Amino acid sequence: MNRSDLPFETREKHPPPDPINALLSLGYTMATNEIRGLAEGIGLEPHIGFFHQIDYGRPSLALDLVEPFRSALVDRLTLRLVNERVFTAGDFAQRLIGPGAGGVVLQPDAFKRYLEQYESAVSECRKTAPRGVREAWREDIQKLARALRGGAPFEPFREVD
Repeated sequence: MNRSDLPFETREKHPPPDPINALLSLGYTMATNEIRGLAEGIGLEPHIGFFHQIDYGRPSLALDLVEPFRSALVDRLTLRLVNERVFTAGDFAQRLIGPGAGGVVLQPDAFKRYLEQYESAVSECRKTAPRGVREAWREDIQKLARALRGGAPFEPFREVD
């Protein structure tokens, strides 16, 4: 599916060794952090999940809730950005110091462009998320809260083509 000139062999994340892994990691992190904030906002504990192991600092519930959106949002966005040459090799740099040294990151100007693309993607209305992905996150979290608090059924977001 990668029709760009950017290399991609396999998923690697700590640190991301190439531009595509860097974009995937960035997108998953941004989506997880938004979901974490939404969960905390309605009183759910984002560190206690169902599928992801509890570990210090890991927002396990947020990671659980982002799963149905990974391919629908981040994978799709990443492929579009590289296949349409919105981002090319020159938009990335090797991180030389600090956490993630040796990994690849977006250059500052490219990061600003990424934020615009990400915002468009989470706001975009489509058949599977008629009010946008961000609103689908909100709906999923509210459904989960109702299920946990009152026994209502919970069925997470599912993208159907």
